[in-house]
Amino acid sequence: MSTSKKFPRHPGQSGTHTFTADGKLVGFRSATYGVSVFRQRFRDRRGNLALTQPFYIRKMVVGKSVWFPLGVAPKAADRLADEITAFLSIPGNTLDAAFRKYNPRAIQRDNRPATIGQILAAFRSALAVIGRKGKPVSAAAFKVYRNSLFTLIRKVEAYRAGVSFVPASGRKPEDIEKLEKLTATHLTSRLVVDFKLASEPPAEDEPDEEEIVTARITADSCLRNARALFGKQALRHYKEHANLKLPDLKPFLEEPAFGARKYFQLLDSGIILRVMSDSLRLRCDDPDAYRAFLLCAQCGLRSGEAVAYQPGWLDEADDDRFILQIAANGKFNPKHGHGRKAIIPGWVAATIKELGPIQQKDAMDRLNTWLKARGVNVNKPTHELRKLWISNKAKNEGLLAAAQQGGHKDTRVTMMYYADNMMPDWLVPLWQQPTANALETEKIRTRLRELT
Repeated sequence: MSTSKKFPRHPGQSGTHTFTADGKLVGFRSATYGVSVFRQRFRDRRGNLALTQPFYIRKMVVGKSVWFPLGVAPKAADRLADEITAFLSIPGNTLDAAFRKYNPRAIQRDNRPATIGQILAAFRSALAVIGRKGKPVSAAAFKVYRNSLFTLIRKVEAYRAGVSFVPASGRKPEDIEKLEKLTATHLTSRLVVDFKLASEPPAEDEPDEEEIVTARITADSCLRNARALFGKQALRHYKEHANLKLPDLKPFLEEPAFGARKYFQLLDSGIILRVMSDSLRLRCDDPDAYRAFLLCAQCGLRSGEAVAYQPGWLDEADDDRFILQIAANGKFNPKHGHGRKAIIPGWVAATIKELGPIQQKDAMDRLNTWLKARGVNVNKPTHELRKLWISNKAKNEGLLAAAQQGGHKDTRVTMMYYADNMMPDWLVPLWQQPTANALETEKIRTRLRELT
């Protein structure tokens, strides 16, 4: 297709020149430094192999290579190739400096949005001055910001693909490279919205309030850390010093987060005493509602679990303790797809055996109404009973036991909500003794008199 022959010497040209079969000059060696100057090949619209009009040289410094356009005239290309080579032969001159000096139009012409990798590299290079008000950012903080951005993107990709999200631990380098090649146009308000949707616990799991809020707090933290890469000082650095082309990131930065806050606290002690003392009358007035009360308040069951309870769940353990095995029962499937074991005292097990399972479907509704009449004015009154049970477990058996027996899939939920919301010592007898006996303890009796 091409032939090589000695080209007649012309001013500014020397050496072996390469031509196509139809006589078009393909390339040559420069006169002074003998660097290779040539036209690049490309496919035209018809798919045929063609040559560019300008000549180019390729220069590599410290493992990085750049193409320099030299114009269409062979003589000018010869001279410019040697000039660039001479410039780069000086140790103090960098490849970027040569590119700015000999191809400035390319810098102005490059309107491609910056990639995630370029943004991260620019941030990392300016850790000493890129924080708020020009303060430094630690390498550890940068790592958190970077990983949070990757988590945000990967979680949304999994959500949109309809697959389960897998944490990034042990990710292959090529997976990280794929994320770094994404452009900043990927960062939109829709990305934030989908991230919030992907962060919500599955609805079919009937998540507890604590689990929902914990998931939202975690998502807000991830989003906040990812956005830290785009603070005012960072954006200024990207545009003025790193010459990065950024799209409008305002929608990504201003789309509201969940705004979740840790809000959980135990019911007021007066309400707890009123509920527990009145439960003795509830047993006589509405036995079915009392069954639901006992299963939620003294066994830590969720409302759906309490309704599904069967005598076969109960099994004797030791030391006057019993195991309540929450298991699949007909249409009922335990939360998170697996059951759990709750340890309950003998007096609770004896009462459950005596009363049996809930008989009426509306028993839970009646219990909710009964609780609200006693000051439990929340969306899910029966869930407050379960919270009291878990708090007592955390107080007496530890957070791990409370998480396992309470059925929290993520122990962070238990840590976040119950580590500083444990049952007061003087209320503990209400979960260790039959209610009538516990109400006779000195402090509880005194407090009840104050309430009346």
